[in-house]
Amino acid sequence: MALYLQGVVPTNADQFVINFKTGQSVGHDDDIAFHFNPRTGSKVAMNSFRNKKWEAEESFSDNPFKKGQTFEMFTVIKSEGYQVYVNGKEQHTFKHRIPLEKVSALNIAGDVAVNLFGFIQNWSTSSFPTEVTTKIISLYSSRGERSTVQSEILQPVQNPSLPYVGPISGGLREGMALYLQGVVPNNADQFVINFKTGKSVGNDDDIAFHFNPRIGSKVALNSFRNKKWEAEESFSDNPFKKGQTFEMFTVIKSEGYQVYVNGKEQHTFKHRIPLEKVSALNIAGDVAVNLFGFIQNWSTSSFPTEVTTKIISLYSSRGERSTVQSEILQPVQNPSLPYVGPISGGLREGMALYLQGVVPNNADQFVINFKTGKSVGNDDDIAFHFNPRIGSKVALNSFRNKKWEAEESFSDNPFKKGQTFEMFTVIKSEGYQVYVNGKEQHTFKHRIPLEKVSALNIAGDVAVNLFGFIQNWSTSSFPTEVTTKIISLYSSRGERSTVQSEILQPVQNPSLPYVGPISGGLREGMALYLQGVVPNNADQFVINFKTGKSVGNDDDIAFHFNPRIGSKVALNSFRNKKWEAEESFSDNPFKKGQTFEMFTVIKSEGYQVYVNGKEQYTFKHRIPLEKVSALNIAGDVAVNLFGFIQNWSTSSFPTEVTKKIISLGSSCGEHSTVQSEILQPVQNPTLPYVGQIPEGTREGMALYVQGVVPTNADRFSINFKTGPTDKHDTAFHFNPRMGSKVVMNSFTNGKWGAEQSVSDNPFKKGEDFEMFIVIKSEGFQVQVKGQQHSMFKHRIPLEKVTTINIHGNVSISFLGFVMGM
Repeated sequence: MALYLQGVVPTNADQFVINFKTGQSVGHDDDIAFHFNPRTGSKVAMNSFRNKKWEAEESFSDNPFKKGQTFEMFTVIKSEGYQVYVNGKEQHTFKHRIPLEKVSALNIAGDVAVNLFGFIQNWSTSSFPTEVTTKIISLYSSRGERSTVQSEILQPVQNPSLPYVGPISGGLREGMALYLQGVVPNNADQFVINFKTGKSVGNDDDIAFHFNPRIGSKVALNSFRNKKWEAEESFSDNPFKKGQTFEMFTVIKSEGYQVYVNGKEQHTFKHRIPLEKVSALNIAGDVAVNLFGFIQNWSTSSFPTEVTTKIISLYSSRGERSTVQSEILQPVQNPSLPYVGPISGGLREGMALYLQGVVPNNADQFVINFKTGKSVGNDDDIAFHFNPRIGSKVALNSFRNKKWEAEESFSDNPFKKGQTFEMFTVIKSEGYQVYVNGKEQHTFKHRIPLEKVSALNIAGDVAVNLFGFIQNWSTSSFPTEVTTKIISLYSSRGERSTVQSEILQPVQNPSLPYVGPISGGLREGMALYLQGVVPNNADQFVINFKTGKSVGNDDDIAFHFNPRIGSKVALNSFRNKKWEAEESFSDNPFKKGQTFEMFTVIKSEGYQVYVNGKEQYTFKHRIPLEKVSALNIAGDVAVNLFGFIQNWSTSSFPTEVTKKIISLGSSCGEHSTVQSEILQPVQNPTLPYVGQIPEGTREGMALYVQGVVPTNADRFSINFKTGPTDKHDTAFHFNPRMGSKVVMNSFTNGKWGAEQSVSDNPFKKGEDFEMFIVIKSEGFQVQVKGQQHSMFKHRIPLEKVTTINIHGNVSISFLGFVMGM
């Protein structure tokens, strides 16, 4: 195995550590098998720690970790020891002192900004990269040829909600570049990109570089210092056009900020404020940002002219890897239907709509409409109406002036009940050219001009897994099958595990009781994967494979799986309003406070259940599979992730999988699941953290926070505020004090209100936690580690609450807003 880590050494760094440990304490309660300690400007020290004592130190003086510079490193687990590579060069091998089987945890601390790390299962020097980071990989030159940026983009951000403000990891330095790709809306007036000295959304901080395209006019550039705007510069050849996409690079040069737009150098704005004071990026105004991030080592030789997001994990029908060579903008996964959304930048020749889905077993028909407006009904014209009627023809038409026009159709209908499909609708000069499962089906000639088409609508009997627009269609890049895959899953010990099978429509953190359709129905060879946690106060939970979507007992249950915590696991079926003969097993693997993963494999003989890698039981079929159409989960369980794997293989069976944040993005930047949405997920934020609450605060929302309390912690606070600065009011101040009470309060008009407190403090030094702050009609309801903790009644109207602020002695690994709590 090998640990891969990519990061940045801050300019003020002193030292950092990477520890391979025998336990998960943050301090020195566990032994350390390998302690790797770069001391900036000095040596790199290595050691082990056993029985509360440090052992013989080793070191090397050629320290590759430099202040302000990025690095990548691999720690390869060899038979003789830990072999360390940094930036492609072998540095040292630290021989084993503690057996590998005792090492169970990874610890990283100190002065370092970690962008990405993970374990590689099968290390090979033949596959050793010299530069590994998150890369922009789908770029085209101005001649249409493929080009790849050889530079790294750190911490890419997709579809941010605006106004956006966030820290610049490691600060700015010469040679870096901000890459940004976006769309100018049709109704745009202006937008701004600001390099700032602080993270305020307003003008409380200085602005070193203010870039302000005014649509249909000039592009203005300026700086803001000591509460005043300075001398404005501008250029009149404005490359930002309404309805058009763009890409831009802002390169940090010794003389100033050098701006390129769509491959052309536009202007260099000379420095007025020192780079070392610039710490934050702010984007606001009339722009849709698809992707941005900082490139650490800019090179004009790798300059692309078109960059977008790419589908990269695609499989052919034979299981071979296939890669779409085209770009897909704003991919949308698992949309709720009926769906209607804008087509960013409008339609043009050469674009294509990609859509991958499943036809349910009970499907009648569905529609895909290219429309002149965003109504769900028939208030707008439809330029192209695509209507598969299952078991019959595929109808195609247009709708104009409240009337359907002449229908066209084809009888060779490729959409079959219970089967997956993928389709492309290519925008040609003559019309809409439709491919399904790799075969050209029909071209529907234009009846309404393309420039009038502004929205996409999908409705009816179809489960859509993924869709999005490809900007530059090419038949040479046509894939034959696409699915969503689980690719980066970690066990509870931090080890990497990879499921080699596909999971369709993954659902994260569903609200319970959950009931939802099984896309395409059940068949032999499928498997339900579910990963969750049994709460400390759990009594029992159920997983039901049902013949319908009722939450209660209006439908039959083909397989009822019922773990009773501290007792047996019961299994049964329910038919004609009666429970049938119960089966059970007494070796119950579900324990209070513990995570689990399970697979329910659909076999010819029945439902075969595995829990934590061990086969538990096979429940023989009592109700035919073709009648099973829905899944129901309820009771005392926290489900992190579940979904159906289409082609189960025991060879790809992981032994421990825990939750993963999958970025499922809608066209408006939301992260969508079936029952709830996570808006603007933030991983490993730098504290103090200030962020805007997406779309404002409202009932039914919840802030989810997952983190660790350091061993030396005193206190921390989570604040719901009316603005980003200390001058703004605080609607809810949640303040755990370690070893003492949890304090709650509000702050209005410069004064603290009446303090409330709870003596039951669930936050312990050295322990991790997860919590929800749910916005209820009566107040802020706090849940910690699966249990209700406290309720703080509203003192300030919700509509005034716009910002979340977190600071103090806490390490946050993930936070985001969940909808539909």
